[in-house]
Amino acid sequence: MNNTFALSTALVFGMVVPAALADIDYIERSGKDWIATSRVSAEFTSVAPSVNTPSRIFTASAGGGVEGRDLPGLAVAFRSAAGLYIDLATRKNGGAGNNDLYAVSSEGAVVWLCYSDGWQEVPLVTGDYAAVTEAVTGDFAVALRRDGGIDEIAWSNGWKPRPAGELEQPLVDITTHEGHYYAISTDGDLLEVFASHGDILDGTRKLLEGDYISVAGNTSGPDQLWLADAKGGLFIASGKDGAWRADHAVEGPTVYRNLHADIHHKDGQLWAVGGGGTDPGATTVGKPVDIGSRRELFLDNLLVDRLEGGAQRVFHKPVPREVVMKFDQPWEGNTCGDGVVFRDGDRYRMYYRAQNGENPPRFTCYAESPDGIQWKRPSLGLFEFKGSKDNNIVHQPTGFHDGNLIVFRDENPDATPDALYKAVAPRVGPGNWSSADKDLAIWKSPDGIHWTMVQEKGVLLNDGNFDSQNLVFWDPNIKAYRAYYRTSAQAFDNMNNWQRQIKTATWPDFPNSNPGKLLTYTSTPSAQFYTNVIRPYHRAPHIYLGMPGMYDDRGTSAEPFPPALEFLPDVELRRKQVKEWGRAGFMSDAQLMWSRDGTTFELSPTTFMPPGPERPGSWTYSDNVFWHLVETASDMEGAAPELTLYRTEFYYVGQVQLRRYTLRLDGFASIQTPTSGGELTTPPLIFKGSQLSMNFASSAFGSLRVEIQDADGKPIPGFALADSIELYGDTVARNAIWKNNPDLGALAGKPVRLRFVMRDADLYSIKFE
Repeated sequence: MNNTFALSTALVFGMVVPAALADIDYIERSGKDWIATSRVSAEFTSVAPSVNTPSRIFTASAGGGVEGRDLPGLAVAFRSAAGLYIDLATRKNGGAGNNDLYAVSSEGAVVWLCYSDGWQEVPLVTGDYAAVTEAVTGDFAVALRRDGGIDEIAWSNGWKPRPAGELEQPLVDITTHEGHYYAISTDGDLLEVFASHGDILDGTRKLLEGDYISVAGNTSGPDQLWLADAKGGLFIASGKDGAWRADHAVEGPTVYRNLHADIHHKDGQLWAVGGGGTDPGATTVGKPVDIGSRRELFLDNLLVDRLEGGAQRVFHKPVPREVVMKFDQPWEGNTCGDGVVFRDGDRYRMYYRAQNGENPPRFTCYAESPDGIQWKRPSLGLFEFKGSKDNNIVHQPTGFHDGNLIVFRDENPDATPDALYKAVAPRVGPGNWSSADKDLAIWKSPDGIHWTMVQEKGVLLNDGNFDSQNLVFWDPNIKAYRAYYRTSAQAFDNMNNWQRQIKTATWPDFPNSNPGKLLTYTSTPSAQFYTNVIRPYHRAPHIYLGMPGMYDDRGTSAEPFPPALEFLPDVELRRKQVKEWGRAGFMSDAQLMWSRDGTTFELSPTTFMPPGPERPGSWTYSDNVFWHLVETASDMEGAAPELTLYRTEFYYVGQVQLRRYTLRLDGFASIQTPTSGGELTTPPLIFKGSQLSMNFASSAFGSLRVEIQDADGKPIPGFALADSIELYGDTVARNAIWKNNPDLGALAGKPVRLRFVMRDADLYSIKFE
């Protein structure tokens, strides 16, 4: 076997980025069996244990940076250097006592990550390296070159590479264990590497033949190793009395490319980076992805097996447009918010909290629009304000701390005519807010204007704080009602006792709730979450989209007003707020996140809606996104509709206003290629339909072509790249075509791969029809 898998997957900076950049698994014994448990689900390139902190591991993120993660939950304790690293190795012999690491950078250099007044990257040698391990003795490293050779990286009047000698076979992985070097050859065999002359590593001894791709020590004994193969198997290799054998320990489907022994346990436990994918073009381990006729976006790696050339995933931010409403009516004020917007037939409805300051009165108000841009407040004549009912108020809470209605149009097909619209509103019992009972009251309406409480008993009693926007809607994915609401829980970084987080709960009948549970995330959020703004994306309802309000105190108790705040607008008002509220330089932003099950969310690598250019009233607290997004017409005549989002501005610091933002349909993320071109290849898929519709945009000189392959990566006759008709343009729906325009129906239900070859183009989504 020509095993280039370990090298090709390590080289994430090169031409190939397989979907195998994936989870951190922990392999441990359970009775007589070994089990693999996913401990962190995200995109990683390497893992290594800490020397001096037994409860800590280091993880190298495929998005860049090395994180120290602490057991039991592997929450991020700190982040070190921000570079992109493809391999990590614990540095045990340096005597620094600070959890130092050797690493290989994305440029192929060997570096030292050390602690000195913060984590720093110290370059050791440049080169074309793919992996690194600590030397058996002495304070130096052994690095694996991309050509399969090895160098010793040692100090001699400066760090220098010293060729280890000519080996009989190139290598794809190397490790040290109990005074020996072990490696995997390009043929997939397990080798011992040794010095045949002096201290130069130039000899190899074959221990086992196989199809192995990675090796690590096994703490069960000096003659025990872990091996991974390209089919998803993990093996324990034993060399007692010099007779080596390999016994199956874990059966796939996960392929492990990066293994590191848990050096703090002597029972053989193992840390591993796992994910699908083998050699470029080979069959992906595991079942094909059944996408049916669903629209799929490129937010995650579900449809990404390989990115080649200059292809990369890019996240996009909404574009700020006009202000659509100023909350300037007498019953409104400087803390208006908690808004809801949805399309209902031929009109758009808006509900929002009208309030001035933090205390009552507060109201739920209603506005409507024919296009989502021009809004009006109808005079409803329902509630009196200062002697007049000429206003748009539809609800007024009775309790001092009670909140406004958060409204939704009930899409449950069994919804009764008197409850086509439903809402929840937070209630707080008598006494101090922090200790009082809290729940959500249930409301219903036949028309969205006239509201009646369903029952005196609320839902989710004391299951959350509810002092934010709390959402409920009919979830077609589970055919039940789902709620998302604010609570307090242990901090993401385990550094503080409590912080703002999000819970979700489901129940089949609207008035009767089950207890909720905290959301989980594939990577650690960088801020607390106040609002959540979660709902199934209407064009791909199996994907839950959230745009939670991020909250952070930019200052500290020792320095509540950091120097950076001096340069932002409204300095004196900020000082007053810090003094009155006791919060250290608090700020808000918006995060984009998504989920395929409604409970575990992935986070975009950057914030979604930053505050934008500095101006009076900006860069403040609680400027949040209304729930949820809607489609509106483009202001370019003849262009496709756009997604519209609404976000408040100037909360608490001035007259609150609502600004509209727009985004391309499905335009949250794309696979983007430069003018030099690039490719995306999917894992095997199963689809329904006869046409492949694509949402893409190219330049006038860009292009997109599609090849359909079988599950093994071989072009299907009639659908090869040479048969694909080149497309270009900017459209949210265009079918891929091939010579003679063959129908795809004959391929439906069979595992196929899609290969997109693009130049200066973005691919946003695909859908079989």
